[in-house]
Amino acid sequence: MVAAVPLAAPARSVEPRDLVRRGQVRAAAGGLVAAARAGTPLGVREEALLLQCHLATGDLVAAQAVAVGIADSLDPHALMARAELAAALGDHDAAHDRSVAAGAAGAEAEGLPWRCAAALALLHLGHRERSLDLARTALDHALATGTAPDVALAMRTLASCDTTTEAWSRRVPRLREALAVLADAGAERLQAQVQADLAALLLLDPLGPPEALGLLRRVEAYAGREGLAPLQGRARRLLEQMGEQPRRLQSEVLAALTAAERRVAVLVLEGLTNREIADRLVVSVKAVEGHLSKVYRKLGLASRTALVAAFNPG
Repeated sequence: MVAAVPLAAPARSVEPRDLVRRGQVRAAAGGLVAAARAGTPLGVREEALLLQCHLATGDLVAAQAVAVGIADSLDPHALMARAELAAALGDHDAAHDRSVAAGAAGAEAEGLPWRCAAALALLHLGHRERSLDLARTALDHALATGTAPDVALAMRTLASCDTTTEAWSRRVPRLREALAVLADAGAERLQAQVQADLAALLLLDPLGPPEALGLLRRVEAYAGREGLAPLQGRARRLLEQMGEQPRRLQSEVLAALTAAERRVAVLVLEGLTNREIADRLVVSVKAVEGHLSKVYRKLGLASRTALVAAFNPG
């Protein structure tokens, strides 16, 4: 069963799984939903990916609806997606068991981070030492065989599982190292998650808030652009803890625009030129320019640069 999600025009010739790895959740979900609506059956792995997109946007109802279709699958992608759903629902026993089952079903060969998911589940279940040991193993494995995002995710997991009172001095450098690893990896969602983790720790340091504010503004801009409500909510809570006002969500601002104007504005925010937008939407460049003029007027902006800056604060 496929439920509605916030859609973005899917990028051409890019697989949904690659889009998710890059952090382009809206485009990935849009492509999957569009395929299903066009009558193309989604395979188990596509259903699992759509479930994970719903979780990223915070739509638990839609995620649970999709999970019904893969409930009996022993495919490692399906097991990992269902583990992530269980964690989101607070069922950490099921999250742990499904992650371990995914590992037994071949998750390692598929590059799926089953150890990281299992370690976090153990942490929530109160098994700190076991979670820490598994997180260390996950990092060792990622360093030996994984990609930059795999290594950064394992570093993030280890920082989360290292919860002793003296761990702060290890966790901050570890998260900084994870960000350095991700610098050219093109994994924007994972980068934003690490930035949020680092900002939360920096708020415990009297000298940390200025850096934390910059990190949170970047997280806020990305999560708002992609419609990732859980990540956006975390950034907002931390900003409010600092006494800072959260910026309006992209969706809130773009609500003043027509559907055609929103499509053009979102593609500008994704970095496309007017010609590329015209090709994507199958319209003329003149039509794109006309829509942009109306966008600027309605949002009180003077230029393309101002539009991008409004949603991507430094």
